[in-house]
Amino acid sequence: MPRLLRGHLTERFSHAYRQWLTLKDEYANLMERFSKLIVELRCGLSQTSILDRLLSQQAQIILKNNITNLYQNVTELNRKAHLITDLSHESIQYCNVMELKIDNNDNEDTLKRKLMIDENIDRLLCSNDLLNKKNPAQLKKLRHYLIKELENNLKLKLIYADFSDCTYELHDMMLLPSTQNDARKKYSKFRDLSISADNNTSISSLHKTHKHAPLSASKLSMNETINVLLLGETGVGKSTFINGLVNYLTFKTIDKAKSEKPIVAIPTTFTTTTRDNFQ
Repeated sequence: MPRLLRGHLTERFSHAYRQWLTLKDEYANLMERFSKLIVELRCGLSQTSILDRLLSQQAQIILKNNITNLYQNVTELNRKAHLITDLSHESIQYCNVMELKIDNNDNEDTLKRKLMIDENIDRLLCSNDLLNKKNPAQLKKLRHYLIKELENNLKLKLIYADFSDCTYELHDMMLLPSTQNDARKKYSKFRDLSISADNNTSISSLHKTHKHAPLSASKLSMNETINVLLLGETGVGKSTFINGLVNYLTFKTIDKAKSEKPIVAIPTTFTTTTRDNFQ
């Protein structure tokens, strides 16, 4: 069984082992008492009523209960060991969330922070023994879904988060990140792409209008704002154009512009010339 558990649930296995050692000693002591009593009965040193009392003693009841508890623990460990082995064959890591101090004060957000290292690659299947027993078909379906995701993206890390031993009450199996979060991310990404495409279309339309459509004769309002997008490679003169426009709007006459120090709105690495001799 330790090989099947693959290093997990060591405390539960140790507890079951201690239960077995205790049960073994209790059984040995009881058999020793029976052996002595049978010898005494054969020799006429004891009465049959003493044997009857021994068989009905509280120690017998306790021994039977201990045997039942040990059997249940070993059965559960054996079932869990095979689950861990099957998950490993499917490239799904096993995680006992009790080791991460998860309790009934947590919610989905805190669960993600405690369980997930990287939301972009981690995929968690959260469940427990009771849910697995009640709905094995759903467990199989979710595991199959994770395997398909891994086939499409080999960088993913699949994790089975076991809530069986912690106080957090898991009402149903769930995947983290949730499918709703995935949908929101896909929608956000699609929206960004759509906005980018619309912007490119608007720029293209503006460029075509500039070439083919005549300018309107109506005057623009003084309060109207016009956004101008300058496109071009580095060094073609976008910053120079802006600096020239700022100086044009700042200085009233060409003489004033020649006599004053030019205004540089956007610093550039290119040489800026001034005065008539271009110094």
